[in-house]
Amino acid sequence: MERIFAMTCRRTSAAVLVLLLTSLWLGGASAAENRSVLRDSTYARSVLANNPSSFAWFAFLALCSPLDGSAPKLFETWRPSSEVYLKNGNRPLPWGDTPSIPSQAQAYAMREGIPSSTIWHNLDSYVQVDGLPLKDDFMRNVRYELYMNEDALSYVLEKQVYNANGQAALTANLSFPETAYELKTSWIWIESGDEKAYAELSPHYFIAHAYYETETGYNIGRAALTGMHIISKIQPNWVWVTFENDKNGDYTKASYELPIPPSAVQANQTHQSALKAQGSIFANYRLNGVQLDFNSPKRLANSQIESAFQSDSSCITCHSVAASKAQPSFEWFSVVDADGGGIQYYTGMPPDKKLEGWTRLDFVWSLRRAQWSR
Repeated sequence: MERIFAMTCRRTSAAVLVLLLTSLWLGGASAAENRSVLRDSTYARSVLANNPSSFAWFAFLALCSPLDGSAPKLFETWRPSSEVYLKNGNRPLPWGDTPSIPSQAQAYAMREGIPSSTIWHNLDSYVQVDGLPLKDDFMRNVRYELYMNEDALSYVLEKQVYNANGQAALTANLSFPETAYELKTSWIWIESGDEKAYAELSPHYFIAHAYYETETGYNIGRAALTGMHIISKIQPNWVWVTFENDKNGDYTKASYELPIPPSAVQANQTHQSALKAQGSIFANYRLNGVQLDFNSPKRLANSQIESAFQSDSSCITCHSVAASKAQPSFEWFSVVDADGGGIQYYTGMPPDKKLEGWTRLDFVWSLRRAQWSR
């Protein structure tokens, strides 16, 4: 079915393609079909060539499938970076071996009657790229979690770059497979027992069980998904997509500041309407834009992930400086452009001259989370 649909897409106008995609995703495509389509790079490129906004929605709907009900979403089954870049630098478990959640979370789940099949999110970070937190309207920090798919994880394991030792030993630039994907998600934290916050957020946001480590153990609760960066290696410089919830301005201290392209506005209207008719919580999420090259467009941001520097944010350029070098001592390249005495982030064409002598990490900044083996 996918092969026939891909051939049809090549002969179809962009407007009709949007309708076809909506029909496919909201008309009963199975989870198995969704997963296989995500892994078909040729098909994905054909959709991208017809309409980048359609590709973005295609990816988002696939990642969030099933689009209603309590069953785990596809993106929840991908490997969190906290289970790739381990604190002791050890080799992570291979795909298919699911790391167990902390015993404190297990005890909480048993006490609250939460099914054992529930997927828990380790929201292990509360700072953005600029090192600053974003507050929500409950005066808590918005929290973050990164994921990678099976092919990205397999490449990290193959190259042994899950720790800083492996990155320091690199003798050539990295080049992830074209089927690699990474995600960065943002979440409003809901304390255990805070039914008021849950009642306010649950009509608008996808809610999941979550935890994060503290100095004395783990904080256990729930979280509301506010944003999602999606990056795909189907082209050499990756494709950069970002979604966020329409209600973020009401529940966090940041709103989106950049213009949304007309093609994204049209795609949002089409897919949000269809999702609303289905009763899916994901009708409340919108596409901010798609970045295909360094100046196409020059800027792209998410209010929850780059809240303080949206006008100075370029996903592709920031990630293009993902690099490291081992001599004279191991370090990662800085994402901050300090030329001229100011502090800003790289936009437009990457600073290739500055990167001479550095090992390029193929746009994958999650590698900076790697620890030394000990």
